[in-house]
Amino acid sequence: SVLDKINKLRPIKYTWNDLRIKEFGESDKGVKFGFIAQEMRQVFPEFISEGKKGYLMYNPSGYEAVLTAAIQEQQKEIAELKLKIEDLRLKMEKN
Repeated sequence: SVLDKINKLRPIKYTWNDLRIKEFGESDKGVKFGFIAQEMRQVFPEFISEGKKGYLMYNPSGYEAVLTAAIQEQQKEIAELKLKIEDLRLKMEKN
């Protein structure tokens, strides 16, 4: 399921290193949040591409659809659990 894939991801907090700044001209040295491309490629290879110098790049285009699918799966599980809880409550009231 999509939710299983999402649960395999490891969000990280990072800052650009000097190599990233030198190679890509990034000037924003602030804290960022994201994923390690090598790890993301194992779970969602469609979001990772390789640049000319072999650097892996994450392209989040379409990732919101994956997150939406995961939320929908969770909501289905929640609804099923609510029904089970209500069923158990009713059984306990009868006893």
